[in-house]
Order: sequence, then C-alpha cells, then structure tokens
Amino acid sequence: MFEPCGIGFLVCDDQCNVLSANEVAQHIISRRDGLEINSNEVLATTEEGGESLADVVAQAANASALKNRTHFRRAIAVLRPQRKRALTIVVQSVQQTAPFGDPVKLALLLITDATLSHDVNVGDFRRLFGFTAVESLLANQLMEGKSLDESCGHLGIRRSTGCSHLRRMFKKTGVHQQSHLVALLLKSIGLLRCESDAANKASGIVLLPARGR
Repeated sequence: MFEPCGIGFLVCDDQCNVLSANEVAQHIISRRDGLEINSNEVLATTEEGGESLADVVAQAANASALKNRTHFRRAIAVLRPQRKRALTIVVQSVQQTAPFGDPVKLALLLITDATLSHDVNVGDFRRLFGFTAVESLLANQLMEGKSLDESCGHLGIRRSTGCSHLRRMFKKTGVHQQSHLVALLLKSIGLLRCESDAANKASGIVLLPARGR
C-alpha cells in the first residue's frame, strides 16, 4: 500500500543514480509512467520534450556540495505516456555536512501527479502556515497543478481576489514566487503526511537494490 501522502520521494546523486526511493516513486519507475531506470542504469524520463531532468538534478546536487551552502530548488514538468497529464517534480539540493572529505552531491526529488487531489485540510495549512480557509482552498488548487486563473475560476473568485490571497500566502510562507510557494507546499505537506504515517510503521524511504554499479 502506498503512503497516504501520495508523493514520491527520490534521492539521486549528480549523475542521476537513484540512491533511495519510497514506494510511490518505485511504482512510477516500475510502470515507466514518465520516469524509468534507463539502459545506463540512471534515472531518466520516458518521453521526449520539456526541461532536461538530468541537467536539473545535476544543478541541484552540485549546489548541495558548495561551501557557501547555495540552496537550489526548481519545479519541472515531466511528460507521461498516453497523453496523461504531466508529473510535477520538485528538484532541490540536499544540504549536508561531511566530517571527512568533500560532501556527497545529492538531490531530492518530490514527485506529484497533478491529476490526483491532495485534499489537504484547513487544519494542516493553518498549523503549518496560518492560512485561512480560502487560502487553504487556493493552496490545494495550486498544488494540483492549476494556474492562478484556473484556481480562481474553480473557487468562484475574481483574479484580483486570488492575487490578494496569494500575496498574503507569500508573506506567511516567506516566499516570493508562485513556483516557490508550490514547491514549499508540496514538500511541507508531503513530509507532514509521511511523518504521521511513520508513527504507525517504518519509514517510507527504502533503499533500492544496486543495479550493477
């Protein structure tokens, strides 16, 4: 059974070798649903088009090893077969301290399916960020991959009203761009759900077996 957070987690090095993954991510890879382990034994996209996943992972992993602790985060869309709606993948650097030698270059990938509703409740958003009920509804829409205009239309509010809510959400979360807000929401809610689940079972992150490396 998959984690209730419904978000895939992957840890890769700068060459896109998969070092660990949770069950959701493994399921996506095994079904080649936009992602796969290719003939070179590294993580790759199954469909052509869009931003290079390998390039973004390398940028994030290399940023994690810089001495000035540069933080890298970018959300990209990964195309899927059979005209399914694209996966949204947030790629970010993993800051760490190495007692000896150079830090290992790692990137964290959070994978979400925009066609699935996260249905995060108001209480979760209020506890994490102090969002109001309407801000929570807007956050859910944005997390599902909808644009601000689409979200406002779904909620039955004017775009100007949505912009006002979005500015307040920026202030409460400390971010300044919509893409950064979505990345933060996905990460925070995903970790919240998985931490809750971990209280009842072992961690959802499991090591993948070595693949000829």
